[in-house]
Amino acid sequence: MVFLLLSLTLSGFDTPESMISDGEFIYVSCINGSPTKKDENGYIAKLKMDGTIVKKDFITGLDAPKGMWIVDSFLLVTDIDRVRIINLKKGDLIKTIDVDGAQFLNDITGGDGKIFVSDTKGNVVYQFDYTPPSGLKLETKIIVTGGPNGLYYRSPHLYIVTWNSGKVMFYCTRGKEFHPLTDGYKQLDGVWLEGNDIIFSSWDGNIYSLSGDKKTVLFKSLVSPADISLVNHVILIPEFMEDRIRIEKLE
Repeated sequence: MVFLLLSLTLSGFDTPESMISDGEFIYVSCINGSPTKKDENGYIAKLKMDGTIVKKDFITGLDAPKGMWIVDSFLLVTDIDRVRIINLKKGDLIKTIDVDGAQFLNDITGGDGKIFVSDTKGNVVYQFDYTPPSGLKLETKIIVTGGPNGLYYRSPHLYIVTWNSGKVMFYCTRGKEFHPLTDGYKQLDGVWLEGNDIIFSSWDGNIYSLSGDKKTVLFKSLVSPADISLVNHVILIPEFMEDRIRIEKLE
């Protein structure tokens, strides 16, 4: 499917959970400690696409930042039981939104004026209406068993990977039905769509691609690959337990 053109590994990121890019810069959410503790030492790092660090402490004062999603010039970040909204142009935290009843907010995705947030411990995905920059209003809750973790939305389908049950599925937001795709994996974390391929990470150390019924291992021997993303044939891989990130150029 793909072949490797360039591989870059960078260390010194404190418990990196998620990576995302706007095509110009890469952003890394760093928990910097416990994923459940409100300690205000979590941060977002900013890098160039070649891995050069622009500002490691681009955004500070967060607790345990995890999943990220970009809408226009705004970065939405999950943080335990809250969603943070950051102005990327100014580098400012502009709003913090409490999510009532949330236990462990994890990944975030969106499109068509909607934002979806997984709560892995709560076995639920929150669906919000979103009006940039800071208008986030809860619309509904989608019950997902098995510990929903990674999310990716391509209308009308919400792709979900689960941490506890190791399943890949999608939820049709129109018909409100779940459609299983594959299962039997260990601790699935991130998911992304590249064309018609579903790319997802597992804490078994592999990153997989699912294209129809064909399953391929894209990367092996990783350590705790967390919330991945892709941009312009570049895959971004945070290695949670190793305090390092990978930037892999694919073609």
